[in-house]
Amino acid sequence: MMSTRHYMLDGRIYTREAKTLQAHGYQVLHVGYGNEDNHYFTKDGVEIIQLKKLKKGKSLKTAFQSFKQSFLEDIFDVAANAKADVYHLHDLELCRIARRLQRLPHKPKVIYDVHEPYLENFLDFWKYSSLPKIIFNDIPALLAEKRFLPKADALIATENNVGGRLAKKNRNTSIIHNYSYFDRSRINAPAKKYDLVYSGSINKARGIEFIVEAVHECKKRGADVSCMLVGGFETKDHEESVKKKIAVYNLGSQFHFPGHVAFEDVDVFYNQSKIGICLLPANRTFKIALHVKLFEYLHFGLPIIVSNFGHMKEIAETDDVGFAVDPYNANEIADKILYLLQDDRYQSYSAKCTEVAEAKYVWKNETQKLLDIYSNLLK
Repeated sequence: MMSTRHYMLDGRIYTREAKTLQAHGYQVLHVGYGNEDNHYFTKDGVEIIQLKKLKKGKSLKTAFQSFKQSFLEDIFDVAANAKADVYHLHDLELCRIARRLQRLPHKPKVIYDVHEPYLENFLDFWKYSSLPKIIFNDIPALLAEKRFLPKADALIATENNVGGRLAKKNRNTSIIHNYSYFDRSRINAPAKKYDLVYSGSINKARGIEFIVEAVHECKKRGADVSCMLVGGFETKDHEESVKKKIAVYNLGSQFHFPGHVAFEDVDVFYNQSKIGICLLPANRTFKIALHVKLFEYLHFGLPIIVSNFGHMKEIAETDDVGFAVDPYNANEIADKILYLLQDDRYQSYSAKCTEVAEAKYVWKNETQKLLDIYSNLLK
């Protein structure tokens, strides 16, 4: 396993894929970046080699070192020395070294696991990037991906829009959904502390302001709705902006910010909450992406309130496990929040969410697809 952007114990890379492979007799190594150099084995037997991600810094020396690292020579060297039979790439940038990995003397196979619609991602969010990042990282990575897709030994997508696009480039394409790692032992029923929970990155593109506006609308109707925002702000400016709005609306006691929480620890907040919320703006990326947090919400019996487009709308409405709303309409969102918070309705929806999640959206339904890919490549 190789990554550049992900936490070393990431939910898909580690909890789903690496643990599954390790449990079925494969020796798994995950090489990626973090805040410091580290090398250890997890309790599940997966080897982790974490390389220190160099920051740009203010000096010419640190800027040069960071620029040099962007060419991925350090992660390539570690991977090459491992002499793996299969290199499983989890980030766009790694396409820049994918062909070099295939050409190693021991002739390994290379899988590219496409987590997101990267082209749409770039088109939607380039304005939040620096010009050097766009020129030296984003555009070269997208071009490298385009060249590598037909050459990959296997491609994996997380949903059918990207999967269909990849299949036109390479017939060895599979769709492995990022479904919940369902385990009933993770679910308990303490007294609920929070009405709403959001889990994930917190940035200008993630619609946190929509949630603030909806909670404010509830307050105007006399309802003090509490909200747990699980995740770290990506920029200090955005954090200050959101918290300033919360203060202006006098909602300080209703919002809670635990910061970044490891995947294996987020259960605590799901168990303490009633409704899972994900209000994203209508852009190209979010109309395609399949958000793993929705499956986690359902797993813990949280009815969902989501934006009214894409996979989110389909999941909410197909099995009646929540509501799809206009994310820009605080009145509509407040209506649905207050509707679901009525005890009898909440209990009914909650039971149905867990039932649907267990029947349709569990990782065990995807494991054989992953194992088949590896088995076929290593014949």
